Amino acid sequence: MKMTKIKCLSVGCGTKPERSTESEEWVNADICPIEGVIELNLDKVPYDFKDNTFDMIKMYSVLEHLGNYENAIKELKRISKDGAKWKVRVPFPFAPGNDSEFHRIRFRYNSFGNTPKKFLTDAEQNDIYRGIETVKRYMSFDNTPLIGGIIGFFANKLPRVYNNSFLRFLFPAHHIYFILRIRK
Repeated sequence: MKMTKIKCLSVGCGTKPERSTESEEWVNADICPIEGVIELNLDKVPYDFKDNTFDMIKMYSVLEHLGNYENAIKELKRISKDGAKWKVRVPFPFAPGNDSEFHRIRFRYNSFGNTPKKFLTDAEQNDIYRGIETVKRYMSFDNTPLIGGIIGFFANKLPRVYNNSFLRFLFPAHHIYFILRIRK
């Protein structure tokens, strides 16, 4: 019996494109022209993909750079199949180096469907995040026993306590990972 491959898109892959396997067919895209990689600017819509193309989209260190975040999310939803998985990594807002002039958006632990209303109107919030379900989220820390071990464990078990205390400044996470499911 022939196994059906899932169609995957790696956005912002740079010079490390994903390799297709027996179970996954990868399309690699980046804003920079790289040999063997599709050139894709997420701020320019529509994307050159058909509706409902991808089963999975991976975006590591990409979304914080977008100038037109709302349109990009809508377009990524368009090219995702019902039930598609998004793997997203964004910098923790208080991480060293997150004040880059190239970062246009700051994400929080409760991002994706929980954006403060001072940034979006009710209609915008409902339209942008409608159909995006957060399956899992976690913060990554240094690989040291104290910070990566104890603080990381505590911060991910009690994220509200960590994010509302001085610990987020004293022991900042590096990234926030989201696993999201698209429902149409």
